[in-house]
Amino acid sequence: MVQIYLIMRMVERIARKCVEIIDMQPSKDEIFVNITAGRKTKALGLLFVAYARSSRVSKIAYNPEDDKNSVVYLPKMSFKFTESQKKVLDVIDSSDGLSLVAMSEKCGLSRAMFYRCVDDLRDGGFIVTDDGFKLTDAGKIGGL
Repeated sequence: MVQIYLIMRMVERIARKCVEIIDMQPSKDEIFVNITAGRKTKALGLLFVAYARSSRVSKIAYNPEDDKNSVVYLPKMSFKFTESQKKVLDVIDSSDGLSLVAMSEKCGLSRAMFYRCVDDLRDGGFIVTDDGFKLTDAGKIGGL
């Protein structure tokens, strides 16, 4: 269990750094992501970033080990959060122990809208609500 935790922290750190790099690039530049090289943790972090910044990434490529001359293009998927869902993720990430009412106020959302976002994010596997609100690993990376 500890090893999985450490791997996910490493993937999250890689993803955060890659997001910074992508966000620094001029908007007119095309960005191609190749997840072939490096350790699996680096490849996963880069792949998740390609999903988090799918509007900036033109293609995601992988070169299979058995045929280095071929290229497999992976589908461009994305984490599609509404602005309200992004606010909820940010508040949950930074608000330890706040009540539901306080979190909804901090988001600037009505309680009904806050609850709807929480339900959608929980159903998508981005947050857990057992014993308070916490971001899952997917929620931490998807909210970048």
